[in-house]
Amino acid sequence: MKKALLAIVLCSLTASLALAELSAADQLYLDQQTYQHNKLELTTKTRTISESRTDSNTDISSTTYRVGNRYSDYGYRDEYGRVNTSTVNRSQQIELTEWYVYKGGVQVLTDLEFLDLVGDRAMYDQVKEKNDGRKVWRRSGYASISLGLAAMIGGAAFSAGQPVIMGGAVVTTIGFFLTAFSAPPAHYIKSGYALNKIDEYNVALKKKLNLPLTYE
Repeated sequence: MKKALLAIVLCSLTASLALAELSAADQLYLDQQTYQHNKLELTTKTRTISESRTDSNTDISSTTYRVGNRYSDYGYRDEYGRVNTSTVNRSQQIELTEWYVYKGGVQVLTDLEFLDLVGDRAMYDQVKEKNDGRKVWRRSGYASISLGLAAMIGGAAFSAGQPVIMGGAVVTTIGFFLTAFSAPPAHYIKSGYALNKIDEYNVALKKKLNLPLTYE
């Protein structure tokens, strides 16, 4: 009876240890998956674009003749010669390298999303202020385009006169320039800064999940 009871106790203890080991393995797997879904990466992409340019050069040669004789007054007559036009076509390949910050390998983060995630509030406020300023200028550009087009179309429809139509064209042009020059850049932050913040974020995430720092 005692042997049977001891066997039952040993079996229960062995089963409990096995379950504990399984739970630890499951937790490690879950922690690894959490890290893979939330880690940050900086990825670069290189693309090639073709740039073509045509240069034209025109040469006009002229000759001046001196006419008359030694008993008469000398006069001058200009006679134009040949006109030579040369055209040179230049084409070159330019490589552009762009970089992106990915979360979990699939989600591309904007600068503001990235700064909010890594917790750099000072840089976040600076970038947000610059971005908001560009938005104001873009909205002003859109308003100028709408107002200018309305003046051009309305002026033509109601025979308002050339000054109104020309004024609308000028306002529209100004609007296009405002929207073009206020377009947001690809990044407000530098890639080196982003890479340092990514390393800090990933290390902190590994420590939080009790993963070795060498885990990738």
